[in-house]
Order: sequence, then C-alpha cells, then structure tokens
Amino acid sequence: MGKIIGIVAEYNPFHAGHAYQIAKAREWAGEDSTVIAVMSGDFVQRGEWAIQPKAMRALSACRGGADAVFELPLPWCLSSAEGFARGAVSLLCALGITHLSFGSETADLEKLAAAAEKIAAPGFAGNVKACLRVHPNLTYPQARDLVLGQDAVSSPNDVLGVEYLLALKDQDVIPLPVKRIGSGHDELGEGVYPSATEIRSRILSGVMREPHADPSRFELVCLSRLRMLSKEAFLALPDCADGLGSRLYEAVREGGSLLQICDRAKTRRYTHSRVRRAVMCASLGISRGDAEGMPPYARLLAMNERGRAFLSSLKGKTKVPVITLPKELETAGTETASRLFALGASAHDLYMLSFPPYHDTKCGEDYRTGPSIV
Repeated sequence: MGKIIGIVAEYNPFHAGHAYQIAKAREWAGEDSTVIAVMSGDFVQRGEWAIQPKAMRALSACRGGADAVFELPLPWCLSSAEGFARGAVSLLCALGITHLSFGSETADLEKLAAAAEKIAAPGFAGNVKACLRVHPNLTYPQARDLVLGQDAVSSPNDVLGVEYLLALKDQDVIPLPVKRIGSGHDELGEGVYPSATEIRSRILSGVMREPHADPSRFELVCLSRLRMLSKEAFLALPDCADGLGSRLYEAVREGGSLLQICDRAKTRRYTHSRVRRAVMCASLGISRGDAEGMPPYARLLAMNERGRAFLSSLKGKTKVPVITLPKELETAGTETASRLFALGASAHDLYMLSFPPYHDTKCGEDYRTGPSIV
C-alpha cells in the first residue's frame, strides 16, 4: 500500500491550502501513499463551534485529496495545543502512520525540533514556573518563549508543529512539514489560497452561499446551559484548577453574551483562547480528566476507495478499535469509549440546533450515521 501519511486537521472549512498540503505530502512520500486525517468534530481547538458539521467537512476533505478522515473525540478537540496535538498524534500513530505532515509558516524542521528538544528536557517546566514567579504578568506561552530564548517559535502553525514533534517522541514516524502558502492563519485577504478565517468571514457575510452554523442560535444554547451550572461544575473543568473556574462562574452571572463572559474572565494569566475553551467545555459537559491519555477509539467519518483498502488492511492491527458504525462500540469499545462517544453525540445534537438546514433533526443522529463514501 505504500507509506501512510497522517494529518492533524480541523478543516474549518476545507480549502485550497489544505488540498495543497495533501498534494505536497503525497508528492514527497510517493503517489501510492495513503493520506489519513484526524479531524476535530463540531467544535474546534480555539474554543468555538465549526462553521459546518463534521460530516460535511470530512466529505469535502476526501473530495480534496484525503483518503480517510477520522474524528478526534470531543475532549481532545477542546484541549490546549499540547493536549490537542497529543490526542490527535497518538490516534494517528495507533492507526499505523509512517509520516506526519503538518502546515508550517517556516517549514524549518531543524528549528522546530530544537524547540521541541528544549521543551522536553528535564527542568524546562520548572524554569517556566520560575519565570512566571519572577514575571507574574506574563502568560504561560510568553514565559515559555522567554525560557526558550532563540529557539522560541511564535507563528500559530509552528507552535502546533512543535507540539506535534513532542507528541511524536519515541515514535518511528517521519515528520513532513509543508510550508504554508497564501494568507496567514488569521489574516483576511483575497487570493488563490485564502485563510480559513477569510473563508468563514465570506460565508457568514453571505458573500459565499454555503450552509453554515448560525452563531446567534448556538450562543443562546450555550448561555442557557452555562447559567444552569453550579460552581462545582466550573471548578471541575479542564485546565481550571488554578482559579479560572471561579472566575468563569462569576463571569457567567454578570455577562449577557459569550464575548462578555470571556472578557470578564480573561486576565494576563488566562488567555482568551484558554477562556473560550473552558466556556465551551462547560457548555458541553466536558470535565477534568476526560482527555487523559490517548483517545480510546477512532471513528471513521469519510473515505474513498483507497481509504477503504486502507481500512481493510487495518483489521486486527490497530491499538484502538476503529468504529465505522456506532453500534460497534458495544463489542469493540470500552466503558470509557462509550461514555466519550455519548458526550460527543450529545454535543452534536446541540450543534445541529444552530445549523438551519437541519436544526429540526432528531436527537441521536451520531448513533444513526455511518461514514460518507466518495
């Protein structure tokens, strides 16, 4: 079958830059290689809901060059960059990848590897904590960059690239950074390769006529759930044991919108993205510990014929069960896998309330839906 290229993705939405990355990775690894992606579901790592449902985005990815797309279970989708990368990369490794391709502003593997090696060294975490004590106004990422010194990386994809390399430690997998082309990560602007931010802006403004989630509908859903939670629920959120849970509890009682809540909870210590993730975790019922270790299953969302051949070759060889139909969890999964699948399924039911074409879809759609075939 040739080499197996893994990609960690959100495809929010899938665009020409993503297709370029797949094509370049396949060019380097060989045309007979298989490209599989582990993709965030209906919610993405920046603490927001995706512009389109996971099934629609996975299908677009397979039409754009990917051979199979698997869903990253919900708790890892809303983790820190470290948790997101660790969960997705461990799942790809469990599926037997030989290469890991990722977008990068620099594509300088030597520089990224130097940063990863320094972060993994004994004593680094202690040095960052010491830096925060000396400079209490710094955020954790800022303190880490200060300790990294000349090895620090700042561009979003390079930061994730370092986390991917850390997650690949002790794995026999070859990294393949692909230099990002076109607009930057959060930049707006015309061009052949517009950013996902630009495309989402065009969709939401009506310039591009695509079905999409309605932010106002989902915000009301989130606010309703947040106002019903106890203080104990906020204290039990992931990454909130240092006081952020209490701040969020108070912010929910003072803010009338998600932006107001995030602004009230944010400090120099708590970045906006961290607060957004915590708010989304609270809305969806994710608790501390849900994203520990590696994901307990790999759920297939979409595939083409090459992906079907890859899937057949996996039988009995993966470190986690591959789920094509949810009922397979009953025999192939564990109690933890069933619980996390149910958590993602209920989050999907909430998400679909914000998706106008299907907002009247019955609950339990995740349990009734198999993978799309291209």
